[in-house]
Amino acid sequence: LAEAPALLQRRSRLQSAGPLADAAGGHCCSPFAEWPSVDGSVVCQDCEALVLTGPFGGRCDRYCESFGHVCVAAAEEVDEDCLVKFTVACDAEIKDTSDMLCRCHKPTHECQ
Repeated sequence: LAEAPALLQRRSRLQSAGPLADAAGGHCCSPFAEWPSVDGSVVCQDCEALVLTGPFGGRCDRYCESFGHVCVAAAEEVDEDCLVKFTVACDAEIKDTSDMLCRCHKPTHECQ
């Protein structure tokens, strides 16, 4: 009998990167509490949150720029969550929705 492949899981530990380190992604972005227009307090990992489209024309680049960050990913979510339905370019408008997933980083070399 052939053995099924084993799945290995490694445990990792988040390390503090100074005063801005938190669930938002450490030194790559500001704490989520400082992010504007987060929809229903839905925040994800890696500096990504579900945010309102209205004030930003449905574009994540405009959203991220509104608080001094740059967009590194943009998407439509499945159902008010962090699951990606489809991705778009940061400067593309996500139409026919009230919210979008935006991943924003500080404009520094270490996080791009």
